[in-house]
Formats: sequence, C-alpha cells, structure tokens
Amino acid sequence: MSETVLASPRKSDPLEIVKTLSDVTRKLREITRDLTTQAGESPSAVEALASWQLSMLLDLHIAHLPLAIARVEAQASRHLSMLHHQQEREEARRKLRKDILVELSRRGRAFPLELAAAILTFVEDIEPVLRALEKEGLVRIRRVAGTEVIELTPRGRDAAPHLNGL
Repeated sequence: MSETVLASPRKSDPLEIVKTLSDVTRKLREITRDLTTQAGESPSAVEALASWQLSMLLDLHIAHLPLAIARVEAQASRHLSMLHHQQEREEARRKLRKDILVELSRRGRAFPLELAAAILTFVEDIEPVLRALEKEGLVRIRRVAGTEVIELTPRGRDAAPHLNGL
C-alpha cells in the first residue's frame, strides 16, 4: 500500500483523463479491499469504507469532468471547423469546375492565364481542377508552341450546357 497513486495525465486528451480516473478507481478499490481486510467483518467499518470510496470517486470524477468536457468540446469544435473548411474548399472546387467548363464552352479553347482571368482566379487555383477534368475526359490539355492550350472534349461539350442552363 506504499505505492504512489498515479499522477494526473500529461496529455490533454480526454481519453487519457478517463484512463487516469480508471487507474485511480482501481487503486482506490485495492486500498478499500486492504482496509476491509484489516477492519475485519465489522459491518459499520465496511459500510464506512464503501461510503468513503464512493465519495472519493465522485469527487475525482466531478473535479475532472469540467476539464474533460472542455477538452472534448474543443476537439469537437476543431473537427467541425476542419469539416467546414473542407466543405468550403470542395464547394470552391465545384464552382471552379463549373466555371471552367462554362467558359470553355463559350470560348472553345483558352490558355490557362486567359481562362483564370475570365473566371477571376489564379492559374495556380485552376491547375488541379484542370488536371482532374482532363482525367475525367472532359477537357484536353495540349502543348502548342511551348504553352498549354485547354479545350473541351466532345464529352465536355455535352456536359457544359447542363451546368449553366445553356
């Protein structure tokens, strides 16, 4: 019974707090069992120990509960924020995709810089979308005189009118 009771968790992870509380609970049970053995079969002594153990456990759980709740809420908030940003990025990518196809249906073909300027964005923003559209077979990217030219494929020409009600 001379063992040291576990220290508080070092990590801010709620699971670590729960694990520590579980370890403390287990240790309290061991202490209670040892004290019960020493107290003998006295019902009042056993009842007092049980009451003390319950009180200690409640105090421990109540003391750590607000911290655990705050940490869980913070983690949930971070995850929701990340999800929201991911959804915003996906929506922006869908909009770029639509704008590229609609603009190419108007122009026929364009250089990346022209296309980016026409949809009010940067070439760096449309490049990954163009590569994805090329993989899907909706646009063709050709090199002409050292620069890229983007044009719709027949499949892309079929898809573009449905995007903007054309």
